[in-house]
Amino acid sequence: MELQKPHINRESYTAIEENSNLSTVNKTSKYFELFSLYPDLTKPNLTNRVVKHDIEPHLVTTNQPVYFRAQLAPEKLQITKQEFHYMLENETMTKFDPLNLCELSPYTL
Repeated sequence: MELQKPHINRESYTAIEENSNLSTVNKTSKYFELFSLYPDLTKPNLTNRVVKHDIEPHLVTTNQPVYFRAQLAPEKLQITKQEFHYMLENETMTKFDPLNLCELSPYTL
């Protein structure tokens, strides 16, 4: 017995999608009529579509981008520093030495 993969081409997939009787909206819902007026909301067309407008997104900026490093809350930062110092003292962690890549610990600073 030979098992073969079913061959599905793009056209047959599109045809199945367009003729599908499956619904993602409950027909007893008060929004069913609204969704039936705009079927693309619940059954988007996955094939390439022609854009019906000439609007392109464009943001005008005049200043430099704002960047902030992620920061811990002060009390969490203090606890984290204490843990790092504890691991360094007990040699659970070592400081990173770029000249000695062979001897890295599981935790590297």
